Amino acid sequence: MKKCFLPFAALIFFTATAFSQVMQEAGIKNTAWSGLGMPIADGAGLHFYGVTDTLQARIDIDRFTLEGMVSWGALAVDYERDTDGDGDTDEVDIDYFQFGNSDYNPLKAHYQISDNKVYTGTIRGSNRVFNSWAYTATNTLQDSYYVNFLFHPIKDIDLGIGTKLNWKVGPAPRYGAWLWEPDAHVRQGGFSTAYDDRNGAYCDNKNLNKTQTYSTYKYRPDAPGSADVVGFVHYANRYAKTAMGGRYHYNNGDLKFEVGAAIPQGTNTDDPVVNLGLEVSPIKELSLAAAYEGLGQDYGNFYSGLTFDFTQFILEAYLAIDAIGGDSYYINGTGERTKQPMAYGTGAAITLNIDKVTLRPEAGINFFENKHFTPAFFGGLWAELGITKEFAFKAYGSFAVGSKDNRWDDDTYQRAIGKDTEDWTGGHIISARPEVEFKINSQHTLDAYFNFEHRKAFDGNKRNCWSTGIYWTYKTK
Repeated sequence: MKKCFLPFAALIFFTATAFSQVMQEAGIKNTAWSGLGMPIADGAGLHFYGVTDTLQARIDIDRFTLEGMVSWGALAVDYERDTDGDGDTDEVDIDYFQFGNSDYNPLKAHYQISDNKVYTGTIRGSNRVFNSWAYTATNTLQDSYYVNFLFHPIKDIDLGIGTKLNWKVGPAPRYGAWLWEPDAHVRQGGFSTAYDDRNGAYCDNKNLNKTQTYSTYKYRPDAPGSADVVGFVHYANRYAKTAMGGRYHYNNGDLKFEVGAAIPQGTNTDDPVVNLGLEVSPIKELSLAAAYEGLGQDYGNFYSGLTFDFTQFILEAYLAIDAIGGDSYYINGTGERTKQPMAYGTGAAITLNIDKVTLRPEAGINFFENKHFTPAFFGGLWAELGITKEFAFKAYGSFAVGSKDNRWDDDTYQRAIGKDTEDWTGGHIISARPEVEFKINSQHTLDAYFNFEHRKAFDGNKRNCWSTGIYWTYKTK
């Protein structure tokens, strides 16, 4: 039966198309960054410093589009590892730069904080690990490069293949910009997660660059205690990432719609997978979108969203239903074999454009089918003030409350795992990021920022850190 599915997917591919891309127009763009950061603690030293440079290009020739990016860095990052094989972590100083093609960005370096604390409890002969370290590095991963190739056989139809097609429909919680760009900030309040959504892969934090196969294109909720503050839910509106696919766009002035499909990297004829996306705008002010990631496999992800756009007032709302139809199991806190739970997310953002002021408050709630996982909440505010034609002040702040295991309050559960969890909570995160932008001319822009982060893990362990830096952005006319 599965073998019969791939020709159907191929039919969708060859009759569909694509429009949105990483770069929206032809040209060259270069984003250079230099900065540093460190924890706020007694005796804390510099955590990272260095430079990164990201070069992007898009070329449109006849019926073809080629776009790519490469990111290079010279970074010195402080981290801990076992250097002598004795089982203990040994601090590594940042007295040297490492050059090369890099997936580092200011947000990722900002989060890789030392003080890794791991707790292990025995549960009826099995082990359970609670990790209070921040795994947010996996929520701020970017590509070290990408290459996309598109063919436009006729008007409004595109066929594409690439490592970062970036075909998406509708709104969703976002970073504010690409992670290598000045306006990038935390997403969903900065929840830690083991899910790598650059190309739709579930990662185990041990090998973030492992080969992506069809079986890794599955989101699973992060269990409370698996990292410092968890509660992330994946929104599947970006349905073509590392993939080949197609999309069709129709626009007659009154009615607009886009429909597309993509076959993700690693799909095979025994276990075929296809992702679908649809967006319809029946009137100028309203847009409706839906997507499904992983059709043909377990743990599919459904997305829907809507946008009311009145120029000065924009309302965006979104819904995610993840890990649909999963059939695998895990050992829960009391040693019972339990089916992997689904996850749900919903939220909204409002954008207000008033003269030279832009405000964008957002909020969301993520909750889980597992009855022991409490809901997680996040909220944020983006503000932008145009002071003059050249100067602008920008700022983003957010707050997040993580998911906890409600059994942590139970004495029987505490005895079962051998840990005192009575005072454990879901933890919380507070983030603030002011920024100043100076437009030198139509091609050159400088941005300076300061980023502060406070994280209180589920076990009460607190971490504060800051980072600062300057971006220089150049783009061709």
